[in-house]
Amino acid sequence: MAFYRAKVWSRYARNIISYVEKRAQIESEHAKKVAHLAQTMRPLLKEEGFLPFQSIYCTGLDQDIELAGMCQATGNLLLTHKFAEPLANRIVEHERARKALRDDWLKEVKKVQEAAGDLRKARSGYIQRQQEYERAKEAVGKAETDDHGSSKVEKKRRLEEDCLYKAAEAETTYKACVAEANQRHRELQAVKLEILSGVRELMYQCDQTMKAVTVMHYQLLHTLATPVPVQLQTLWESSRLYEPGAQYAEFVRQLTQDDTVKEMERFVFEPYNELTRAYDRTRISQDSRDMMEHVPLYLRNISADKDKQFWPSDSESVSDSECDSSPLPSPRHQQVAPLQTVEHRSSYGQGALSPAASTHKFKKMKTPSKCRECDCYVYFQGVDCQVCSLACHRKCLEVLAVQCGNRGLNRRMTTFGVDVQAHLRQTNTDVPPLVTRCIADVERRGVAVKGIYRVSGVKSKVEQLCQVFELGGKDVDLDEINPTVVANVLKLYLRQLPEPLLTFRLHGDFIGVAKEFPGNGRVEAELSNVVVPRFNGILRRLPMANSKTTAVLFQHLKKVADLQAVNHMSAGNLGIVFGPNLLRKSNVASLDSLLDTESQARVIELLILYSAELFDSADGNRKQQQQHTEVVQDVEKGAVYEGDAVRKAAAAADESSPIYL
Repeated sequence: MAFYRAKVWSRYARNIISYVEKRAQIESEHAKKVAHLAQTMRPLLKEEGFLPFQSIYCTGLDQDIELAGMCQATGNLLLTHKFAEPLANRIVEHERARKALRDDWLKEVKKVQEAAGDLRKARSGYIQRQQEYERAKEAVGKAETDDHGSSKVEKKRRLEEDCLYKAAEAETTYKACVAEANQRHRELQAVKLEILSGVRELMYQCDQTMKAVTVMHYQLLHTLATPVPVQLQTLWESSRLYEPGAQYAEFVRQLTQDDTVKEMERFVFEPYNELTRAYDRTRISQDSRDMMEHVPLYLRNISADKDKQFWPSDSESVSDSECDSSPLPSPRHQQVAPLQTVEHRSSYGQGALSPAASTHKFKKMKTPSKCRECDCYVYFQGVDCQVCSLACHRKCLEVLAVQCGNRGLNRRMTTFGVDVQAHLRQTNTDVPPLVTRCIADVERRGVAVKGIYRVSGVKSKVEQLCQVFELGGKDVDLDEINPTVVANVLKLYLRQLPEPLLTFRLHGDFIGVAKEFPGNGRVEAELSNVVVPRFNGILRRLPMANSKTTAVLFQHLKKVADLQAVNHMSAGNLGIVFGPNLLRKSNVASLDSLLDTESQARVIELLILYSAELFDSADGNRKQQQQHTEVVQDVEKGAVYEGDAVRKAAAAADESSPIYL
């Protein structure tokens, strides 16, 4: 068994070398292709200036080139003295030592086998000699009784003595073989201990080498991958800060300051003259063509006003509804002027700050609140003060009249951004009313909507519905609201909880299960006996309020996933959407949070797949589950229309209330 384990290690180490070498080669080839693509595209992206996100994409290409170089260097290190070579040398030494120990063991075993063979032969000879002696002894006794001649009796006695001598000699040989066999066994045990000790030392040395190269392998991969999330986060944050139309405005400003752009010539009335008629027509036509050659193609059709300024058309202007924080005024109302400096403008994309607003230290709002100026709820475009917690719309910063103080201000929120347990005590319910209403409406009208929970709703509609729920809209009519808007409100509520529904405390336990059972193509039904007990142990540690809300939510998501043939929202897609909303660390901006994104999605996917075992009651929910299964089968077979399927699913959902943990 020891030699077998040693041979298994050798085969295992060869497989690891094969995997690392093939992976390094694939990544090196991919890095070469990416570097070649980036080097080819970078000059093309920099041919013209003042283009949106130009610097960001160029920075991304530079990072791709740098990362490709690092990837190739890492692959070369892994293929040489950092991984492959040390482990291959250790395999050679391991095989040589293993064969030497095995030869020693086989020699000792052969000696024992030979001693055992000699022992068997000696025992057979001993038995045979004893039988001959017994027969000779009986013959002497019989001859004496029958009174044969003395010569015959003496002859038989000599034969008896000879048989006795041979029997004694066989007995001595047999005892010597027994002693030798025992001695060989003792020597074999001693050799066995030495060989086991040698195999143990050999495996220890192999493990040391394996540990060294494995640590080096993942250290190199970590060094290679660590800058990537930070770089992507920087590009992401820089992209969010870009104001639409800013590059075009800068281009126009540079164009108006360029000396090569000449003013258009004023034409005056000249009296009719027969002599100059043909000449004037030719001159005006030629002058017009010469002038238009100095004007860019996209500005040749733009007319001039009385102040000789060029303006974009109404169709090219930026709509206030599309970007209410645009740094440029509408071209229909004001002239194009050079952009104001940073000192005279707000850092949040609006005009100049009011004197009172200048006293605050604003940052981007993370939780919803009420605007101090207009007394409306703020969900998206808002900021709050780091000192006094004053909240305000970005568009209200120009007229804000409240100065910063050292005392914090009350946010006055009742639903969004409020802890689940506090909200349930306030409403005296088991599940937040917003969650119940949104889930019921989505199951009634939205489970068959393509891309439900993935497709974003209209932002203004989402804000209006959030305000209705914030004002205590228990009787709000959701029939006239698009299901995608209702789904977005539910996601917004879960995302803005101070603590996620699955809690900060259990984040590591959930992520551990996801990493132990990644989505690598295995049949999920085979994992049921392992995953369900693990999740049950974790879910029992949830607070009661979180537990009941979690049960209701995942029962609903399972119904949505069962209709993936219609809505294209499988359990994996729902996991990607709800992962960051339900499971996150307290420090959302940490590097580990970015690296755990895939595991977060996997946790939600597994909870949806096994929701029947984790959350449903077998007795109380059997009929509802059967009806829901019939709806899924009808939709997949095309037996009913989408609207009929939704109504049938709603009827199945309304017959019994949700079953909680």
